[in-house]
Amino acid sequence: RLSRVEQSRSTRTISNTDSRPAASRSVPIENSSTTLSERFQAQQEINRLKLELAIARS
Repeated sequence: RLSRVEQSRSTRTISNTDSRPAASRSVPIENSSTTLSERFQAQQEINRLKLELAIARS
């Protein structure tokens, strides 16, 4: 059961890291206020994924 949970987490991590950077890279050029919220959301996402990874590894 544990390995299955870990597997689903890692696949979600991969899809997130694939789709996020491209979006946050194109946004800053257009609108700086969007950049700030995008960056904040991305940071929250990164922190959440780091936490999930730590939990999965423990």
